[in-house]
Amino acid sequence: AFARDVQTGLNAESKRLSCRFLYDAEGSMHFERICELEEYYLTRAEAEIFEKRAGEIVAPFDEAPVLVELGSGSAEKTRALIEALIAQHGALIYEPIDISRSALELSAEELLGDYPELEVYAVADEYLPGLRRLAEIPERSESPRLVVWLGSSIGNFHREEAARFLTGLRGSLRPEDRLLV
Repeated sequence: AFARDVQTGLNAESKRLSCRFLYDAEGSMHFERICELEEYYLTRAEAEIFEKRAGEIVAPFDEAPVLVELGSGSAEKTRALIEALIAQHGALIYEPIDISRSALELSAEELLGDYPELEVYAVADEYLPGLRRLAEIPERSESPRLVVWLGSSIGNFHREEAARFLTGLRGSLRPEDRLLV
């Protein structure tokens, strides 16, 4: 897959390499450092919104949703939502999807240590295949899902790819599910 994607990217009119190849353990660590830079305001802006509004964001859920995060990384920004959902419902299932297995393992270990009421089912995969894998788990198929897609990940797509991705994402959601971008 790597060789095919490199060849396709280098043969394209606008040369490119998929960012998924950058997120091994070292690449994930570098990205976390980038998020801490003063110039990279997006992470702080999202964290501030969640700190102020997490309760309002989760309030409409009468029953505990399954929290699904696309591109979860360290899950630092998501903690406010996790805390608000646990406070509202007493427990939570969190399903992070990320291309970086090492980032998933580290964040799951930290989250489980901090929140005993939390169950984590992490999926190391791309977004849509990861969502399909999670949807196949029958015991959680009845719960509504709150799917969160944070940061500037949409910027990793060309315009047409973003439209196809969002169409595919919409197709994977049920009427009771919600998407937070």
